[in-house]
Amino acid sequence: MNNQRQQTLAYVLHSRAYQESSVIYSLFSENVGRFSVVAKGIKGKRSQAKKAVLQPFNQLLVEYSGKSDLKTLINCEANHEADSQLGFQLKNDALICGYYANELLIRCLPEYHEFSLLFIAYHNLLKSLSLVSEFGSALRTFEVALLTTIGIAPDWFEDIEQKPINPSAHYTYQTETGFVCVSSEPPPENSYSGQAILSLGTGEHFPEYARMSQKITSRLLADVLGEKPLASRKLWLDLHQLDV
Repeated sequence: MNNQRQQTLAYVLHSRAYQESSVIYSLFSENVGRFSVVAKGIKGKRSQAKKAVLQPFNQLLVEYSGKSDLKTLINCEANHEADSQLGFQLKNDALICGYYANELLIRCLPEYHEFSLLFIAYHNLLKSLSLVSEFGSALRTFEVALLTTIGIAPDWFEDIEQKPINPSAHYTYQTETGFVCVSSEPPPENSYSGQAILSLGTGEHFPEYARMSQKITSRLLADVLGEKPLASRKLWLDLHQLDV
């Protein structure tokens, strides 16, 4: 591992106390993907300004060093060239959606793999969450980017028989295989409309298929997340009695 000082743009995904005066921060960065740093002595009075900057949804310029997987934070500051120099101000439902995205990155990404395109997608998601009141389209776009990055996104435009997805048809999904057209009427409960599948592929989301699109991405992400529930989804359910 390189022990020289290095810099990268990064967002804080999660933090936890470490020893008496330090904090470990899980970061998602532009250059090295997901990794962790320890901020030594950050609980002290002299480090309050740095601690205030090290918050989720602030784009940071982080300087770190270390040979082990757990790096040492040397310095950090807000990226003054970012869209929001004060960080993206997420509130209420938008805040839960932001934590949901953070949780997905922690659960789905290995450490020390560069995901520069996903970093851009995450930044764009935060920007959308800070500006709009309807978050479904932004979340689905980010989820598709994540699924593509980790290599489990299906073909959104052809079924397993290499036939074009029919917007008027219904499909089931087979893990590691793809979408299978179903001919039964009415279609089975676990099937998805062709139009919802296509909308995920094109990024053109339609309100009438929003719920169906969410079910598709949830089904695909379940193969990675396993049975352990997402804390952010539970929080959303407690507030809305609906899925994220």
